[in-house]
Amino acid sequence: MTDNCNLLCEHCIYKPNIISGKLRKREIPLEIALKLIYTFRKLGAIKLSILGGEPTLYDITNEWRGLLTLIYAAKKVYNYKYIRIVTNGLLIDKLLDKEEFKLLDEISFSIDGPTPEIHDKLRGRGTFKIAISNLTRAIKKGYNVNITTTVTKYLIPTDGSEKWALVDRMIRFAEELGVSRINFHVIFRMGTEVDAWDQHVAINPYDWIEIYKNIRTKIVNNEYKI
Repeated sequence: MTDNCNLLCEHCIYKPNIISGKLRKREIPLEIALKLIYTFRKLGAIKLSILGGEPTLYDITNEWRGLLTLIYAAKKVYNYKYIRIVTNGLLIDKLLDKEEFKLLDEISFSIDGPTPEIHDKLRGRGTFKIAISNLTRAIKKGYNVNITTTVTKYLIPTDGSEKWALVDRMIRFAEELGVSRINFHVIFRMGTEVDAWDQHVAINPYDWIEIYKNIRTKIVNNEYKI
């Protein structure tokens, strides 16, 4: 929807262009966005993901009228079966009370660690507290809330613990919050990441293989509720 963002996350693929100013003013006009979702639906799409940048910045100066119109049209006019929004969670508090926003089937919060120390290293000081507060509020209001976590080197313990320990802790933290699901994105030094992303936060693929195997075993053994 928009390339505008209120953060400069260390691991953002768009960060170099955001800093240079190339993306700051780019967004899809509402008229075109509505035509796009109409076309996608005619082609058979039933699920819509609303992304940015930070999508909660879309038409924020007009009380989010553009964003809310898009959600309403997707659900009530074009009959999309599942609509989700992916957000950093900082600006969502007032949106939670909007009737059109309540039509969403999922809100996915980007939370990159189980503690402020980890999350804020990537997303900025104080962001963890605000995002978790708004996430908790969304759950209390009855929204279906999920978490997306980017696995960086900050989720690899440096205190001698097992390499999977912090990912395990992240899953259990998500359970405590009451979210429906947690999804992991992993940064490796390959492809686009080498050219544009900050390589210093990437993890070794072999570390991820070890983490995955251990977490997968716990899933098979029903050690998690989500």
